[in-house]
Amino acid sequence: MNFSALMCKVLDSHASCEEAVFGGGLGDELKAILDAILVGDAALAKSFTIASFRDRHPEDVGLYSVTPLSIPSDGADLAALRFQPAKLASPPMAIIFVGSWASKRYMYMAQAAAFARKGYAVLCYSPRGIGNSTGVNDVAGPEDMADFTRAVNLLTPRHPHLRVAAVGISYGSAIALRAAAVDARVSAVVALSAMANLTDAFFGQRTPRLGALSILYQMATIRHDQPPSILLHAIDNLTCVGHNGTNEPAVTIESVGQNSLPWLRERSPSSHLSALNRHRVPVFVAHGLEDYLLHPNQIIEYALGLEGPKYVHLLPGWHTTPSLRGLYPNLHTKHVDHDDVLWSDVQHFIDRHLRGNLSNLSSAESRVLPGFKYHQMNADGTSLARTQPELASSCSRAFRLPLAVWDPSASATSLPSGCDLLAGQCSLAPRFPSSRQLLHSFNDTIPDVQGRYTPMIRSGQQCAARTKPMIDIIGDMLGLLIDSNQTTQRVSPMELNFADLSEGDCLVLMSGRLEETVELCGIPSVVFEVMASSRNQFQLVVYLYDVEASGSRGTLITHGAWTSKPGLRGNGEHHLVEMKLNFASYTLQKDQRVAMVIDSTDPYYMPPPAEPYWFGLSSKCANSSSVCWLQLCTADVST
Repeated sequence: MNFSALMCKVLDSHASCEEAVFGGGLGDELKAILDAILVGDAALAKSFTIASFRDRHPEDVGLYSVTPLSIPSDGADLAALRFQPAKLASPPMAIIFVGSWASKRYMYMAQAAAFARKGYAVLCYSPRGIGNSTGVNDVAGPEDMADFTRAVNLLTPRHPHLRVAAVGISYGSAIALRAAAVDARVSAVVALSAMANLTDAFFGQRTPRLGALSILYQMATIRHDQPPSILLHAIDNLTCVGHNGTNEPAVTIESVGQNSLPWLRERSPSSHLSALNRHRVPVFVAHGLEDYLLHPNQIIEYALGLEGPKYVHLLPGWHTTPSLRGLYPNLHTKHVDHDDVLWSDVQHFIDRHLRGNLSNLSSAESRVLPGFKYHQMNADGTSLARTQPELASSCSRAFRLPLAVWDPSASATSLPSGCDLLAGQCSLAPRFPSSRQLLHSFNDTIPDVQGRYTPMIRSGQQCAARTKPMIDIIGDMLGLLIDSNQTTQRVSPMELNFADLSEGDCLVLMSGRLEETVELCGIPSVVFEVMASSRNQFQLVVYLYDVEASGSRGTLITHGAWTSKPGLRGNGEHHLVEMKLNFASYTLQKDQRVAMVIDSTDPYYMPPPAEPYWFGLSSKCANSSSVCWLQLCTADVST
């Protein structure tokens, strides 16, 4: 199954979906690359054979040799490529490239060649059960650790003091990070679009990521002969909910099972931080700001726990998008050594930390990388690179915006006036809904603790607010992959017309107009109390918007999802909600407004198994900013 067919299957779309996805004259070469990137079919092997690669790089003749090989490892044969330089650098150094979830050993050829030209010994391999490697996929488990050790052993007989860098994208990064915690020969790690915390990435805040799990499941069943049963059994149960008229119960973090969660934790690099810190291994991580597959919070929190040298880069785009440009340089006119900013930084990082003696480095190679580099996004989808000496906190400078509850005496059309965010003089006031008829019957009989009434929102009815659709994400991936001008890279903004919101389907709170431009940078959070009628669980999805002065249109900044614990009594009891939104680096221009939309569902997340319910903000929010607030983060800008 190719990429377009896979996406149509995930999106459960119509027969003409492939035409809709790939309309507009998208070239066959790009289709093949996308198939190879996300599904790993034969297209990549066809376009990236060793012979065709040599034909495209005649200048490399005599600089290194490329040999396909198979590495026997405990019942599995690992498909690999070995790049052997004609003259090994001094001191001897090597790179191990670990394949991702659905890739083949060919995916790293361009970067492997770039390092081989500089005298590095390079080995690229596909983990067991992936690509052409046999065996059962182990999801960064003990067998994958043993496989990595055998890969290093293959390079070390002639060079026992070989300094090794482990490089991985997505799934491969989890193996690289875990291996560095157990194999002392690893002197540096590059983790791109990393799986740092599997439980948080897929079930964070008690909310299953339906979109991410569906994509992984489909890719695994296509590419893996024997997929990992514990993880994919849970995903299989999850993805069949609500499809084809089935009545199977939804999967929650409880129903994943007592065995599954420890299994996921054991395979998460975050569970092995102490061992990695004992070695003080330098780590370079890069992640897409819009990565819904593996949200950026989990890698940021992992990086904050690292005690050795660390470099964190956050760039525009979705999962793996920042790293694709350097893997497929044929889409550009420039040479891979100079075309891609991210991979140039990766090369500098590895040069600096493997050679040991900085006198061996050229002036270009010895430049100091910033500890924290991120892109400040704008409302039109463009961005500007920013740097700081280090990633010091997930929220360096915090500003809390109190939330107010609905006031039946207030004008339905009034908006707050001013908002001096940096001075702490800004709040969010109810904007929508505005009708008293939305008071649900249970709220009439069980009044709020303040003796007040508040609009109640019905569950299961998605309003116009939502995360970016997969089709738009694909468009962004193509744009970032093809665009040769990295200083003006653009992603498509996710806009919302607030007039399209359905009365009774979501809550909207909005600030006054900003008195100055503010650059957000950090992990926003929300704390508030709600009343809910659910007799089991309820789910909330919070969207943060940058809204024009009129209050009519907005651009999505970030979002987050949260699900309550099960076993609720369903009588309108109060619940404290403490939720983190995904990391945001975004410029709010002067005179714009901040809006928060609260809904009960989003296509990307699996709702809990619950009958329809109603929820609303507690009137406690009317009196105490310590109970109900939105926290936004800013950071000092050095460049």
